[in-house]
Amino acid sequence: MVRNPRLEMLLRKQRAKTGVSDPRWTARQYKSMDAALRPIRAFLRDPELLRDGEPLKYFGGMLPREFLGNWLICAASYAADPDSRLHFTTDPTGGDGLLYNTTTKQPYPTEHVVVPRVTDDGENRATEELIAAGVAHKLSKGREYARGMNLIVLIDGYQHRVEWNTGTAAQLLPPNDFASIWVAGRSDETADHVDFSVTRLAPVEPGLDMFFRVRITATGWQTTHLVPPALKPDEVLRSDALKLIASVEPATFEQNGVRKPF
Repeated sequence: MVRNPRLEMLLRKQRAKTGVSDPRWTARQYKSMDAALRPIRAFLRDPELLRDGEPLKYFGGMLPREFLGNWLICAASYAADPDSRLHFTTDPTGGDGLLYNTTTKQPYPTEHVVVPRVTDDGENRATEELIAAGVAHKLSKGREYARGMNLIVLIDGYQHRVEWNTGTAAQLLPPNDFASIWVAGRSDETADHVDFSVTRLAPVEPGLDMFFRVRITATGWQTTHLVPPALKPDEVLRSDALKLIASVEPATFEQNGVRKPF
């Protein structure tokens, strides 16, 4: 892991406006997406660790599920934009992590919530309703708190394939001021790989489908940009019904005709 001096400077400037300064602030990030994948593989082998694991002391107190969620959004960004240089870092201000664009030097704060497969009262509600409830729970902190935040909803289906209707989920979202709302959940698993679906529910941009499959294997990872078929209100989006838009394996990339490691 390495410090991110540029991000630290930006955060210090932002906090200096409020009269608060702390020289101990540090923003840490892994050297590459591949390097950050190593602890994720350990999380995937132990779903309880992913669900209820203790904060990662070596990575700013980020929870394992927050670590995974931030990594998945960055991985999806590579299929949406092959030139993406989105990474995730710890948040020196105490948040759930920052998405950081290394090209524009812009940090994007994140907030995370887990959607349980079964509610506290034992009721097994529809996933779409639970997503909306998770968003509403975060809004209980106030709309001002949500303003500018990027909410990442992780579906607690770590050991099961999760299917849900994205259109219905988007319609059920309460009014909010989040900069964006993303939903991620396990969609498939074999002896060779684990797939996660990653979807941006809000904001909705006509003609821009934000559905991705992130595949994690023993040796690497791959992101695929998908377009869903037209769905009726009572239909469920199945991963095998998605059509391929583009697929990238960003462990390496082309730069000036020379293939370099990411």
